[in-house]
Amino acid sequence: MAKENQTFGNYLPPYPIPPGDTLGDILEAKSMSQLELARRMNRPVQAINEILNVKKTITAQTAQQLERVLGLPAHFWLHLEQNFQEALARSEETERLKTQVRQLDGFPYKELVLRGLLPKIQDVTERVSAILNWLGVASIEALNSYLDKSVLAYRRSPKFSLERLKLAAWLRLGERELENKEIGTFKANLLRDRLIDIRRIMLSDISEWRSQLKSKCYECGVSILFINELKGFPVSGITRWIGKNPVIQLTLRGKRADIFWFTIFHEIGHILKHKSSDIFIDVERANSQNDFEKEADKFAADTLIPQNEYSKIVNQKNLSRQIITDWADKLGILPGIILGRLQHDKIVKPNQFNDLHLYLTKSKI
Repeated sequence: MAKENQTFGNYLPPYPIPPGDTLGDILEAKSMSQLELARRMNRPVQAINEILNVKKTITAQTAQQLERVLGLPAHFWLHLEQNFQEALARSEETERLKTQVRQLDGFPYKELVLRGLLPKIQDVTERVSAILNWLGVASIEALNSYLDKSVLAYRRSPKFSLERLKLAAWLRLGERELENKEIGTFKANLLRDRLIDIRRIMLSDISEWRSQLKSKCYECGVSILFINELKGFPVSGITRWIGKNPVIQLTLRGKRADIFWFTIFHEIGHILKHKSSDIFIDVERANSQNDFEKEADKFAADTLIPQNEYSKIVNQKNLSRQIITDWADKLGILPGIILGRLQHDKIVKPNQFNDLHLYLTKSKI
């Protein structure tokens, strides 16, 4: 009997089966009325009737009483009740998911299936369930609430807008990358001290940039993630905190080296200057629209080229390729860093000296 009951207890029925149905069958088999059962349990007959009619749950106390009267162990009745409640919740959840199918129209499901991150599922409600499980949220409402409360206004461009579901997917890609990985305590002062060392990385072989950046930042308790971009999602970088550690999440969407390094120090600026409860998102080819982004922009610009040195460069007469490369050697940075800033500030034309730019590809970095 014990083995049989244990097997039944582990069984999850595909549809809700009320414990009262089983109780009714047992009473009928024993030729016992509701009134007699109620008297033997010292309970009102109404309580027995409510169990039979799915108006009352079987509690631990009721299960003990049924064990003594009917001879079936308490865990048998508790398993019946638990299985019923779980099946009922699944049934209700399935109906709820049917109403959320359209809300996930913008989620990059096919792209994540091709990456092997989500199973290919035809049934739309099962697909919604798989997406929510992968995102680690209980519902679409919970996801929207999380994004509304966590994501700070980001650098915007009139040409681009962020799709919330792609944002959620890209954030989750970073979270999954960090699962089961330990990192030491975040040390803000050490990160400040290492800024020059981090900047020097750009003078090493481009194939070593990624590993050296990760290593230098890891020593400070900062995680740097390089996550393949999603189609139609023009984000260059995201700064956020997971637990007590800051995380910088980057793509390599056709970046020039100067944009890549500006983004690195822009994100570090967020870490050192702003709250740890917000998510800062930087969209490609977007202009800063709020004080947080402007502060991070200034931090990146000054870290790459100190303002007093930049003023000297700007004041040079007849700026030339040679002048730019000489100043780059003096400052210990790539010539494209100086050129990119001069072009951004419209001091030189967008098509001038472009051979000084270094372009990154996924095969190089």
